[in-house]
Amino acid sequence: MKWYHSIKFKNAFFFLLVASLFVVAMMLFFTSLKEQRLAERAESAVTLATNDVVKRLLLTQQRNEQIVEDMADVASLQMFDPMVITKLLHVSQENEIVSGGVWFEAYGSAPKAYFFHRDDKGGFFMIDEYVQKSGLTYEQMEFYVLAKALKEGETFWTKAYTDPVTKIRMITVVSPVYRDGQFVGVASVDIKLSLKQKQIFSKLVDSDERYFLLTDRIGEPLIYSQELAGLIKKPQKLKGQYTSVGFFFEHQSQQQQSVLAKKLMKASADFTAEEANLLAHELEHKNSGHAEKLLFQSNIIYNDPVFHEPSVVAAYYFPHTGFQMLIAIPEHIILKDTIAVYDKIMIITAVFAAIAAIFGFLLIRRSVVEPLQSIGEQIETTSDEGFIMLETKDKGEIGLLVDKLNERSRALQVSRENEMQNERLLLQQSKMAAMGEMLDAVAHQWKQPLNALSMYAELIKMDYEEGEVDAAYIEQFQKDIETQINHMTDTLGTFRSFFRPSTELHNFELGKVIEDVLLLAKDELTKNTINVVVDLEVPLTLYGSENEFKHLLLNVINNAKDAFIDNGIKTREIIIKTIGGETPRLEIQDSAGGIPESVIDNVFQAHFTTKEEGKGTGIGLYMSSQIAQKHHAKLRVENREKGACFTVEFSELSFRAEG
Repeated sequence: MKWYHSIKFKNAFFFLLVASLFVVAMMLFFTSLKEQRLAERAESAVTLATNDVVKRLLLTQQRNEQIVEDMADVASLQMFDPMVITKLLHVSQENEIVSGGVWFEAYGSAPKAYFFHRDDKGGFFMIDEYVQKSGLTYEQMEFYVLAKALKEGETFWTKAYTDPVTKIRMITVVSPVYRDGQFVGVASVDIKLSLKQKQIFSKLVDSDERYFLLTDRIGEPLIYSQELAGLIKKPQKLKGQYTSVGFFFEHQSQQQQSVLAKKLMKASADFTAEEANLLAHELEHKNSGHAEKLLFQSNIIYNDPVFHEPSVVAAYYFPHTGFQMLIAIPEHIILKDTIAVYDKIMIITAVFAAIAAIFGFLLIRRSVVEPLQSIGEQIETTSDEGFIMLETKDKGEIGLLVDKLNERSRALQVSRENEMQNERLLLQQSKMAAMGEMLDAVAHQWKQPLNALSMYAELIKMDYEEGEVDAAYIEQFQKDIETQINHMTDTLGTFRSFFRPSTELHNFELGKVIEDVLLLAKDELTKNTINVVVDLEVPLTLYGSENEFKHLLLNVINNAKDAFIDNGIKTREIIIKTIGGETPRLEIQDSAGGIPESVIDNVFQAHFTTKEEGKGTGIGLYMSSQIAQKHHAKLRVENREKGACFTVEFSELSFRAEG
């Protein structure tokens, strides 16, 4: 038996499998519970993390929009004093303003611009001849074109760009300047948001527990966590990762460009067609008095590109400024307490599952495996021919099974003893059935010696009267009498040994057995003119009961004799021969015409006979097959050319070494 077929292995494997499936089921359940909990806490977690940042960013927006509006109001005065602009730029104490100015529309003369830049000490100074230094026409720059599309008192924010003179990366908030309802110029305030990083965004940017990104209207990164540095270099990949959570908010725009969009593109080369459409859409909403609200959307990304675990990602869109803000918080931070409880529960579950599996394994081993193993060992120690009463301490189903098996064993033992007794009776019955024939044969064989003895009695009387009896005569007479008596004694001895019950097993020569059987059947064979040919190709020494094997041969020979008589066969011959080789065998072939094919398979069954009622018992060939089995041989029959051939095929167990 293979080790993996044993009940021990199957028992251990079963409980290991059950424990594993239980742990996996618990893991799936708690994972589902954790995902549900994450979804429930997602929005509140990001809102809590960004609430202060959003408020301060909106305050910064409002503060700078108010400053630029005030600058536009001052510039609209007929008696405009440029130095007032510096005072307005100083109003903000947050220092995010790096420059600002007023840009007037040209009316038949060169345009006039007043641009102020913050120095290292925090003061503002005017850069003379800014237009000449920049080499650009500010009337065609984005900030000027956007402001020109606004109504009086409105503001708007540009995308991030680098100032051509100061070389600073900035975003500009603008407001148009009107005098008596006529557009005359633009007021601008330039913001460098990176200056606000420590004040507003440090908790988000510098945190290891989340990452943060702030972009302008077109997605240009303004402030971001170091973890996003790799994605920042690949804008398309960055956009693809976070489109599902609403980052880079898609705005509905007409397929064809509006009049305002065309006007923007014509006024400045800083706009793409897509950007012009989006700007025109927002400006038209602004001009129509439509109130734009802060947009917010959050979702769960199950394979975050930075944390490589599920995380909650939220995106914000700030109208008019175009700012887009992204924040991501990993699952283990949001569900820190929940995961700790989950881990404890899973550890406890795994421990209890292991304990339950071990306890179940030991219980089954004690209550099932060990009793069955004990029963198997008891059975293995029992000989093939013996019966054993099994023992077990189990009081349950296995104990009941053992009781039933013991009852069955007792019944089988009784049945086997009865069967053996019946076989002995059948064998004796078969012998008794043949005894009548044998007695007749013995009587016939004794008839000639008895007649000879009677004749010797008459001759000795006559010879005595004639005076011919002398010492030599008496000696010869004695020899003749002994010859006849020895013949009668041998015949009687063979007869007596054949019918004497014997259970002694010993080695015997097959040739001697054949000789004794032919002596017993000699008279019947001679009377029925049956010629017997014996061809002992190889001498065979068998181990078993000599008398029982004689009975086997005599049954087969008598069966052939009856077939000769029943079938009216005139040329009657029986050939007995031994054959060696890998399968030694004894063949007894007759010329009696064979056995009908319809019954040949049944001839070895008990009480089966083809003879008339009263002429056959159906025991002879059945007993012969049983005797062959006792000698570890097999008796079979087949029809050949002239008659039936009975073959006794011997196995290795049929032979034993002498002594």
